[in-house]
Amino acid sequence: MAEDHLPLVKIILNKMKARLPRSVDLDDLHSVGVLGLIDAVKKFDPERGYTFETFASFRVRGAIQDELRNLDTLSRTARRKQRHMHSIVEELEQQLGRSPSDNEICKTLGIDHKALSKWRAQTQPADYVFLDSPADDEETGSWHDRIADERFELFSEAFEKEELMEQIVEKIETLPYRQRKILHLYYFEGMRLTAIAEELGVSEARVSQIRSQALESLRTFVQRIVG
Repeated sequence: MAEDHLPLVKIILNKMKARLPRSVDLDDLHSVGVLGLIDAVKKFDPERGYTFETFASFRVRGAIQDELRNLDTLSRTARRKQRHMHSIVEELEQQLGRSPSDNEICKTLGIDHKALSKWRAQTQPADYVFLDSPADDEETGSWHDRIADERFELFSEAFEKEELMEQIVEKIETLPYRQRKILHLYYFEGMRLTAIAEELGVSEARVSQIRSQALESLRTFVQRIVG
């Protein structure tokens, strides 16, 4: 099963590599992804009702993201907390067939959201860079120029945001045709509900109802991912 799904690791890594820092070794991340795939084979339970590819995607992506977070040093206490939280998340993923929400993690750990945030802050590794090195390929300034800029978005935050946007786009593609059509006309074409109703030959109330159903579906999807 692992051999049959090896291309999945490369597909996931290819989607991620455009947003990875230049210092990251892609071969190392591929190896980590393969280990995540093997772990998925060991822990997959077909009776849960979801496909192996779906479960494996979570495991591979999670393994790579864990490796990115662990590319620097942490204290023993922080690593112990990190391993404990990781095992809890793994167990919940196996039970739920998806990434657990913060509420579910807090309930399992027996802590509140404030304590969970503190745990995450303590287990968040530092990211070391040479301050005199260029900030990126297109600018001549160094990282010194960006340190005091509070508007600068951290790599991890930008990466997670882009990952979320990709998953939302993929989710939209799975919505019923009429829901996709109304979302496109309303949000991308800027059409009013009345005009959309005329084009589709239904009432304005019906268009509003379908749009609400589509948004609720997307909202539920996002809440499952980000908690």
